Amino acid sequence: MSKISSLAQKVTNAFKSGRTQPLEWRKSQLTALRSLLVDNETRILNAVQADLGKCHGEGWLVETQTPINSIDQSLAKIDKWVKPRVVHTDMMNFPAKSMIYPEPLGTALIVGCWNYPITLIADPLVAAITAGNSVVIKTGSEDHAKESMKVLVDLIPKYMDPEAIGIVDGGYDVLQDCLKERWDIVFATGSPNLGRLVAEHCVPHLTKAILELGGKSPVYVGRNAKLDTAAKRIVWASLGINAGQTCIRPDHLFVDNTVADEFIEHMKREVVAMYGENPKESPEYGRIAKVKSFYNRLIDILQKDSKYIVHGGDFDASQFYIQPTIMDFGEDSVAYHKSAAMSDEIFGPILPVLRVSNADEAIESILTREKPLALYAYTNDEHVQEKFMKVSAGTLQFNDSITFMMNHDLPFGGVGNSGCGKYHGEKGFEEFSHMKSVLVNTNLNDLPSRFAPQTSMDMTILGAAHRHMPEALVTAVNNLPAIGGVGVVAGLAYYCM
Repeated sequence: MSKISSLAQKVTNAFKSGRTQPLEWRKSQLTALRSLLVDNETRILNAVQADLGKCHGEGWLVETQTPINSIDQSLAKIDKWVKPRVVHTDMMNFPAKSMIYPEPLGTALIVGCWNYPITLIADPLVAAITAGNSVVIKTGSEDHAKESMKVLVDLIPKYMDPEAIGIVDGGYDVLQDCLKERWDIVFATGSPNLGRLVAEHCVPHLTKAILELGGKSPVYVGRNAKLDTAAKRIVWASLGINAGQTCIRPDHLFVDNTVADEFIEHMKREVVAMYGENPKESPEYGRIAKVKSFYNRLIDILQKDSKYIVHGGDFDASQFYIQPTIMDFGEDSVAYHKSAAMSDEIFGPILPVLRVSNADEAIESILTREKPLALYAYTNDEHVQEKFMKVSAGTLQFNDSITFMMNHDLPFGGVGNSGCGKYHGEKGFEEFSHMKSVLVNTNLNDLPSRFAPQTSMDMTILGAAHRHMPEALVTAVNNLPAIGGVGVVAGLAYYCM
């Protein structure tokens, strides 16, 4: 506990000293993080492969290249993001200047997650640094991703500013100790239960929390979808990448019954095309995290729902291997919703399928559950797309899955049980900042109607004064020295007529 308290105090003092606020420091730390990822790419990929069986190609895409892209975007746009943003001024305060001034929140705690042990720390770290915060990182569970955690604990102090950015590893007890400290913002990735734990500890100090959680992300495949393409993308996203251990993976599937047979056959072929007849021998196919309780939970699903398996179902506990598995529940919605596969987020390479008569049936089922972190719909029917647009979810993607994460201009985050707050790109910068309102008044306008005693005419004038000025007049105020006071007064008189 004393070590964590000491680290928290050190980085807090660094922030209070102003160390992290200059643009030069922010850019230097972003560049250092980029160097960490580039210089040690092979070491990182080897560690992730040892923990989760990710091949180097997949590891490069999701663990090193994704945060590098985020860093490059922040370096390119930070000068713009940190600038005050001028907004309209109401008539009461005219000719004051109104703006939103981004300032760092202070000291951030980032709680990582084991399933993407590098990028789920690097991405929020990019946002925290870009906004000018000091940071303490709590790694993901070392039980799940031991080698990856070792790499981060070794490299972060060597590359990053040790006075303002620190890292601790450990399990639940260490997390509890971290949460006892006072932070200005806490960012955590994990299960809804983790989110509740973090939120509980944030309440006493009213600390802002960004919670990136999970849940059962549904997929709908309509009758006019391009079935072969949809099958390839869903198999990759649900059963292939990280062996299904992804918070935004397609968790369960609703397929229009007119195309269900054909679509399931497409999925079977895609599994073989990507990972071979025996995926256990494929260098492209990963493994389940090496924690017996986690692995056994997936085996339990396979055994309880075994009669619905139409592809896969094999497993090897000695290798923490589970074959990509497809379950077909036909049109039996009761069995589907009562199945072991639908009892909780699967978080593994198992995909249950229910055949539905239309999109409305799928949406009706989706609405009975917690709001998902991601919602996917494979359809080109604009009427059906409009229906899904009205379903609440963290992110909605049409005709593909997971790839929305590659677009750092799209904010990422959950809603309700799947999380709160967003990050990536400019939104991440804003979430780790306090967007402070600033009003710079002058002595040029002292509207008599605001002061007592007030008449009914004064009330009418005050009501009008609360209106926003037109854009042309705002421009005139911002360029007051250039156009002269006469022009502004004339514009104001015209506006009030």
